Amino acid sequence: MKKRYFAAYDLGTSSLKATLVEAEEGVIRSLTQGYPLDTNAMGKAEQQAADWWQAFCRASRSLMEGIDSRDVAAVSLSGQMMVCLPVQGDRPLCPAIIWADVRSQQQADELEGAFQPGEYYRRVGMRPSPNHSLPKWKRFRQQQPDLYKKTDCFLSAKDYINLKLTGRYATDPEEAAFMHALELNGTDWSPALIGAAGIDREKMPDLLPVGTVLGGILADAARECGLRAGTPVVLGTGDGGAATLGAGAFQRGDTYISLGTSSWVCSVTNQPSLDDQMRIAKIRYLDGFRDSGTMQSGGFSFSWLKNLLRYSYDEMAEMALHTAPGSDGVMFLPNLMGERAPFWDPQLKGSFLGLSASAGAAQLCRAVPEGVAMQLDLILKIIMQANSPLNIQKIRLVGGGADSLMWRSILADVFGLPIVTTDAAAHAGALGIAVIAGKAVGVFDGYDAVLKFHGGEHLTPPDEQNAHRYQQLKKIFLSARQALMPVDHQISRQLL
Repeated sequence: MKKRYFAAYDLGTSSLKATLVEAEEGVIRSLTQGYPLDTNAMGKAEQQAADWWQAFCRASRSLMEGIDSRDVAAVSLSGQMMVCLPVQGDRPLCPAIIWADVRSQQQADELEGAFQPGEYYRRVGMRPSPNHSLPKWKRFRQQQPDLYKKTDCFLSAKDYINLKLTGRYATDPEEAAFMHALELNGTDWSPALIGAAGIDREKMPDLLPVGTVLGGILADAARECGLRAGTPVVLGTGDGGAATLGAGAFQRGDTYISLGTSSWVCSVTNQPSLDDQMRIAKIRYLDGFRDSGTMQSGGFSFSWLKNLLRYSYDEMAEMALHTAPGSDGVMFLPNLMGERAPFWDPQLKGSFLGLSASAGAAQLCRAVPEGVAMQLDLILKIIMQANSPLNIQKIRLVGGGADSLMWRSILADVFGLPIVTTDAAAHAGALGIAVIAGKAVGVFDGYDAVLKFHGGEHLTPPDEQNAHRYQQLKKIFLSARQALMPVDHQISRQLL
């Protein structure tokens, strides 16, 4: 039987992940290409769009080794959202300001102040923050007016690669929503939102449905990346939407955690109600809604600790597994890059608490994932409160930590719910993009085709005694986080 491949790409914060998915067999191969991130203590987080394109080309050439490019039915991309990348033609006018950049807090405050209290959240389904694109665009316009005049279009990460491949300025509704330029119940760019930022409508990309075929790969791009000229390029979606589809979350109550540089918990709610304290995000999903909350430094916190301790991930996980729940009194607040959900405070800092002379690497290795898990649990509790009653029986785990017993067991115990993984859990985002591409070119009938790739289901149940212990620790965690907020603000002011 003739093979039908889909080349799926995810432009993450630290690397591009390229995955080759076959219509019947699932994931054939997957590889990554890294690129640098430029940060500083003032909240800067920038990348070069040229690095994304070079990584895409290197990954594509490797991905296609031994594969007949004529058998690739379509190409599609997902990626990090909330980017500010102004382009003239296909030339970036400045480095891409990515989601982790928090220098536009003033502009976020100004945007919120342009509306009645609470109206911004009701319009967007998310609260304003410097992480999103709209305040970044406003800051760019204010600080670099000459470059703003030269800007033909503002793009996200995946949409820049689509531009290089097809020559089209386009994005999808999820990306537009996280830009904060599309209203929760809107179908086109919001004049009120982009007007409040002073952004000209003609500088926005075409807003098209997910699954739109943007065109075939251009000849020059094909020569650079090793794909066949004319191969259909299908408009994908942001990393959140790709992971939700790829995790197989379709029914109300379906819930998953994605562990990446940032990490999030997401539930299909199909309910329009909003959180009255504006702590979580609501977005249109299929024929209903999904609710989510993203923390800035989820998986990144463990990577950060790895770089400090210089152990391998396996060594750190082993130490964590052999340390008792509660890390012998050590606690970690995982706010290394400010914070989004549920605190929405770019001045928050990370902290180790409860250190004593007996604390060592093992305690730190367990305290970090415990801190991440406890913050994710806070987010899920808010989602459940805002959409009550929401019956959640288990949590699916996707992303980099899905194959880790350490992460699975700590998450199960902290949430008090079974954690479910499959043999495709590490590739959920790629599978989500692949089914979008496959449906667009007529290979799959619907998005639920992704379910056939999720074999080998594995369940990690919570330990009842550990779960009880974490019920107490979660109260201390929240108290500590609230108590240290004023201190974090004082520290942040000293950095200005």
